[in-house]
Amino acid sequence: MAHDLESEKEGYMVNTSNQQSDFIKHIINEAKRVEEDSLFCYAGHSEEARFWQRIDLWIGIPTVVFAAVAGLLSFTKQNSILVGGLAFLVAAISSVSVFLDSKSQQMEHYKACIDYDDLKNRARWLYSIECAKNANGGHHEHLENSLKQLCEKLNELNAHTPIISERARRLANKNIASGRYTYVVDVDKENLKKT
Repeated sequence: MAHDLESEKEGYMVNTSNQQSDFIKHIINEAKRVEEDSLFCYAGHSEEARFWQRIDLWIGIPTVVFAAVAGLLSFTKQNSILVGGLAFLVAAISSVSVFLDSKSQQMEHYKACIDYDDLKNRARWLYSIECAKNANGGHHEHLENSLKQLCEKLNELNAHTPIISERARRLANKNIASGRYTYVVDVDKENLKKT
């Protein structure tokens, strides 16, 4: 009878241990999904911010140059049609610049980029550090709450950040596939596994 109680107790402990192990695996998998989503969004917003930075320069530099030339020509006895044409060109380019608001677009995507990078890093911390610390019994409720907060933050960012273009999405996918966002330590780890 005592032997039956002992083996029943061991069976319960093994079963509980397996349940905890499965729970940790689910937390790790979901945190990795949050990390992956965040990486793709980070990369997409990074590409979009770079695009708007280039637009800002492509519009801003010619505007400054044409305005300076028009200003200089206005002090000479040059053709007033040329000066008027340059002034009109400056006004037209400036209007396009105001309409596109490239500086603001750049800053919104850059902020989104930073927010997604932060979320990506926190997700990685959860599955690589927190889950490892709590693997053999620990505060699983803490892990679940941390994961819930990460998922909520991802949903919040997805709802409130600007949409990225298809061009930026394709570039982001290409850069991720090429390993651009892979850490050297992770590459070294993969190379060790292969040998």
